[in-house]
Amino acid sequence: MISRRLISRWRYLRDREKLLVPLKSYGVLNVLLVFPNVYSVGISNLGFQRVFSLLCRHSDVLCDVMYYPDDEILPDIEAGQELCSFYLEKTPSEFDVILFSVSFENDLLNVIRLLRLMRLPILAGERDESHPLIIGGGIVPTANPEPFAPFFDALFLGEAEAGLDGVIELYGDADSRGSFLEKVAKFKFVYVPLLESPKDCKKVRAFWKDVVNEPTCSCVVTPFSSFGESFMVEVSRGCPRRCNFCLSSYVCRPVRFVSVEAIKNAIEKRPVNKVGLLGTSVSEHKRLPDLIARYRDVEFSFSSIRIDAKEQFFNVLRHSGARTLTFGIEAASQRLREAIGKPVPDELIFERLKVLSSDFEAVKLYFMVGLPGEEDGDISAFDVFLKKAKGVFKGRISLSIAPFVPKPFTPFEREPFAGQSQLKSKIKRIKKIASQFKGVNVNYDLPKWSEVQALISCGDRDVGFYLAGIKKKIDKERYLSRKEGTLPWRFITLLS
Repeated sequence: MISRRLISRWRYLRDREKLLVPLKSYGVLNVLLVFPNVYSVGISNLGFQRVFSLLCRHSDVLCDVMYYPDDEILPDIEAGQELCSFYLEKTPSEFDVILFSVSFENDLLNVIRLLRLMRLPILAGERDESHPLIIGGGIVPTANPEPFAPFFDALFLGEAEAGLDGVIELYGDADSRGSFLEKVAKFKFVYVPLLESPKDCKKVRAFWKDVVNEPTCSCVVTPFSSFGESFMVEVSRGCPRRCNFCLSSYVCRPVRFVSVEAIKNAIEKRPVNKVGLLGTSVSEHKRLPDLIARYRDVEFSFSSIRIDAKEQFFNVLRHSGARTLTFGIEAASQRLREAIGKPVPDELIFERLKVLSSDFEAVKLYFMVGLPGEEDGDISAFDVFLKKAKGVFKGRISLSIAPFVPKPFTPFEREPFAGQSQLKSKIKRIKKIASQFKGVNVNYDLPKWSEVQALISCGDRDVGFYLAGIKKKIDKERYLSRKEGTLPWRFITLLS
């Protein structure tokens, strides 16, 4: 029996959506696209929406989606009631293929839970022709698929536009599960862990250059998105700055900026008057300010932008309708910012905050702790930083603190994770410093979950077995300390 509370929740959310793609009720191939996190997180992910729209376009495919159940619904599922898909309310067993789109390392834990809740064997080697095929994709398994390897029949490496159609068509032509896996393993951008290992294969991340003329746009608009009821439009993919810690700067290269004409066409087709402009380097798009200035009647919002963007960009922001801005500062001291490859001068930060103060109610500033080369003075620097920030910006200041986690393919990929005890101490100091300033609040990621993130980011198959409870113990220091030798993701080639 399907959980009635889950059906009620899905219907409540569906009633508030604007669905912008046609949804089929029949297909030759039934595909369930899963985002292994709650609805508000999944629906805010433009990459997830892109894969959904690609599958809905496919003439032979019926595609539905699923999200991780909310906490109040989980007891029903754990007690034996069934999960169902979001739109058509089908059970997972009614689908031929289940695709997981994974954007965050710790969502691997949710993948494992969902496979169990779907009543499927969690290990790929224990599934047979009677089970749906389980395929994974997204930026995290693209960067390092090894911790995901025990659970997936296949892992798609790279950008879905560059090869997902080919995988779907191959599945339709295959006469068995084994035949499909043997054939799809020959694709350079598909990794089949049951047949391949890092020691015996070479893979190349799939890359799609036509984003310049065909940007990703929302196929679902909902008030429950983190961008509110906005129509999201991709304006860039990748980032030219290449900060030493940034995964997307390296995995999503080369950088592509969507053409002004393509962005304009997307804005013209907006179903609502709020438009969210998204990308790793929104403020690097040289022609975007002039385009935004043409639409005085549109309320724009933005993903995180650089505080050292050109002044022209900030002039446009004042008239965008946005009231809160988000900036990645990363470190309170200029010395440490330079050491991590983000050399933004203090003077420029405070000059921009002063200019923005009269037009914006709040700023959210992202910082990291436990960075390579971090010293005691870099934590103490928060005192001076906040004094100057509050001196020039009169609105609310929110500090978001995240422990540094080394990422594959970045210059910091071999750096150590600082450890829970050290990170807790540093966060406690920052909170104490911030408490002296009115209008400043601090949010932070729990170090224990950042440690799990580091294990998944830098791990191999043993980490996956450990997180699933199959392997009872691993040497965590092997993954969390400075790394030597061949790294688990070295069999993947990225474009430069």
